[in-house]
Amino acid sequence: MSQTYLLANAVLYLLFSVWCVISPVNTASFIGFLTTSPAGQSEWMAVYGGLQGALGLFFLHAGLSKRHQSSAILLACYLYTGLVALRLLSVYDTGLATLGNAKMTLGLEVILGLGAYFSWWFTRSPSSGTHKP
Repeated sequence: MSQTYLLANAVLYLLFSVWCVISPVNTASFIGFLTTSPAGQSEWMAVYGGLQGALGLFFLHAGLSKRHQSSAILLACYLYTGLVALRLLSVYDTGLATLGNAKMTLGLEVILGLGAYFSWWFTRSPSSGTHKP
């Protein structure tokens, strides 16, 4: 289960990274992000293209390496907890409707977050409550 979960994350992050690099203006406007200056475009490319690509490569590596799977699952738990919590906090006063197309992103983050926690739960050693090596 963990390997499939990690490889699915890898594919999603790598595809999104490529989409951000190939069509930065379209991807930014799709989720409501404005790149109004070269500095903004640079930030978009670095964070949404570069960081997402790096996460994709990390999840790919971990999905193909049993040794790193539990660490990658733990990272995913922290990652999606932070993303979902802060995305929800950002619309606390205005409501989910203000997210526009980013509602799809929130939905995907919730699903991936639940997948991370399920993967973490099922990779735990039943006797010690810790992760299997």
